[in-house]
Amino acid sequence: MKHDTNYHFILVLTGVDEHTPGLEDALFEAGCDEALVYYRNNVVFLEFDKAGECLQQAIIEAIKAIEAAPINATVDHLEGAWTTLSEIAARTSFTKQAISLFVKGKRGTGDFPVPIAGVNSTSPLWRWVDVVQWLCKNHKLTDLQCLADAQVIDDINGALELRDVAKREKRQRLLHDLLS
Repeated sequence: MKHDTNYHFILVLTGVDEHTPGLEDALFEAGCDEALVYYRNNVVFLEFDKAGECLQQAIIEAIKAIEAAPINATVDHLEGAWTTLSEIAARTSFTKQAISLFVKGKRGTGDFPVPIAGVNSTSPLWRWVDVVQWLCKNHKLTDLQCLADAQVIDDINGALELRDVAKREKRQRLLHDLLS
């Protein structure tokens, strides 16, 4: 018999704000009783500790519950897909200095993933899945579940983006132009 595991994740919402009438009650009644509702920087997000057979199932169930609530909320994205140097250190057993040496190529194989944003800033962002893949490939991280979870988060965020038909069609046209 397979037992459910508790999964921790954060879903960021659009279409609602801290003044949305009955927000917390509607989310609770829709089945989001395993989440805390937060408001920060004019953003509503839910922090879940949700049981499920796997992370993907738990997240998808949470998204469906949120979007079934009669408040017109949409899940924009799942937090955790992008990370800073400090967050990489906090999520792994490495110090910030060790991660910085990997980034600079002074330790490891010299091919640490490039940042996806902020390359010209003091706080660049990396795709968490790229970092975890690199750490696993280079035998710096042995937790293969961490890699699987990072891939799930990345894939769900990609699927959430694809739900916007206009964006999807525009990107398909751009992809066609790039490949021709």
